Amino acid sequence: MVLIALLSATFGVAQDETLTIGMLGCIRHEEPVPAFEKYAEMDADVYVWLGDNVYSDTDDPEEIRQDYAELAAQPYYDKVRRKGRHFATWDDHDYGQNNAGKAYIRKAESKAIFAEFWELEEALADREGVYHAEYLEHEGHTVQFLLLDVRYHRDDPFTYGDMLGEAQWQWLEEELRKPAELRFIVSGSQVLLEADRGSETWAQYPTERERLFDLIRSTGAEHTLFLTGDQHYGEVLRMPGALDFDAVELQFAGLNQIESPEFSSYRVSDVCRSKHSYASIDVQFEDSDEQAAHILYTIRNAETDALEVQYRVNFSELETTIEMPRQTLITDRAMVRLNHRYPDLQLRYTLDGNAPSANLPARPLAFYTAEPSVIKAQLFTSEGTPRSRVFEHSLNRAEARDAIETGELRNGLTYQYVEGKFKKLPDFEDEEVLGEGVSTDLDVLDIRKREDHYAIRFNGYLRIKETATYLLSITSDDGARLYLGEDLVLDNDDSHSARTVEIEIGLREGMHPVTIEYFEDYAGETLHLNLYNLDNRRPVRNSMLFFHD
Repeated sequence: MVLIALLSATFGVAQDETLTIGMLGCIRHEEPVPAFEKYAEMDADVYVWLGDNVYSDTDDPEEIRQDYAELAAQPYYDKVRRKGRHFATWDDHDYGQNNAGKAYIRKAESKAIFAEFWELEEALADREGVYHAEYLEHEGHTVQFLLLDVRYHRDDPFTYGDMLGEAQWQWLEEELRKPAELRFIVSGSQVLLEADRGSETWAQYPTERERLFDLIRSTGAEHTLFLTGDQHYGEVLRMPGALDFDAVELQFAGLNQIESPEFSSYRVSDVCRSKHSYASIDVQFEDSDEQAAHILYTIRNAETDALEVQYRVNFSELETTIEMPRQTLITDRAMVRLNHRYPDLQLRYTLDGNAPSANLPARPLAFYTAEPSVIKAQLFTSEGTPRSRVFEHSLNRAEARDAIETGELRNGLTYQYVEGKFKKLPDFEDEEVLGEGVSTDLDVLDIRKREDHYAIRFNGYLRIKETATYLLSITSDDGARLYLGEDLVLDNDDSHSARTVEIEIGLREGMHPVTIEYFEDYAGETLHLNLYNLDNRRPVRNSMLFFHD
């Protein structure tokens, strides 16, 4: 979970690669709606209408039709409808009556008017209700919108009754099994709001909500979020682990009305408190140089553009995950560890590349292996139902570097110190040496003769106590390089702040010739070498690691 206060643009990625979604709902159609101008300026790819798109509250279908006409006559409405695509569902007030369910006597006529206004006659022709699926292809990514109907078949609350009707449940399962990289389940009623808060919520239908959660889990529908309306404010609710990963609800309604927020123990954001407001979602599908792939939710005041709510969810937070080994090479033998955070699920894995199954016997999640292998792992329920995708990891044989024979050695690395306004590592052979000595710990502050604009070259040997696969890394501010013998192994050159480069490498027991070059440009001086034994998962201490002739 990350709560931030940034501008609503998604940074670090080109704007045309970002998917923008507008969220609308709970609109008093007979009153001014200044937010429509903001939605027109938003130029979103998709506009999702969450329900209560008009306030009809009537048994007269003609009044509903007239209310839609008044909505369409609002300033900037027509400009909004000409932008992007529009996906809509309803809630009680555009369904027909406040809090109405399956007993509403004009629901068939209301559905026909809804389908005509939103141009859904063909999509809804074969079903009772307005539920339907929409798909969007954006820059090679498939996004699924599942627009639920929580009115047409809904029983009374607190009766353990139905919410969707069996036909809609079967449709929802079929849709969740279809491939998509991101899914939005759209509901007029909130999903995560507690049952006793005084408003309609899925929690008033506990068996139905659990069925919804279980359907998402059992179909493996990762990267799923709930978009909901009803309440006249905006917020984010988050229920830890409800879908194996966290259930996240982005709630917004009330383009031109506001009410005090109800208490929720699942709220993880600020609450929108403006009467006139507008909401958007920006989706960055790919990792950039600066940020992980994520969904950024923003609500702003429609009159002042002041930020009301902003919340970010990384794609990785919406996945059922297995922690696979970091190591990919085996020199001698390696300790392999798999892990997961789901106490009610069982992990099964194979080492021969075959697909895992629930019928496999339980095996230790930490073990030693000396053989290359392809690990495939999957999570299952106690009944044997898959609850994750298959995770795969390969362990390959490392070609370990040989040590060399040496004579008697002393502790530390020799160094040569030079000065100059370097932007890259210099050719040390062309520089005047201004200082020489021995360093046992690469402490450049003990060697330097001034704060900036110098370079140091270290020479000697790394002592490796046991043959193994190692994670070798160097952290520097500014540039550095590490050579083993004549081979450039780690390159962290150029003027930059502290950063780390690393490599997985097999090293045999003994002495390995090493050269480390470092330069300081300005503002910050850092040089660290780290060696981590991946075979036994232990760091190698720098004490007595460096030697020289």
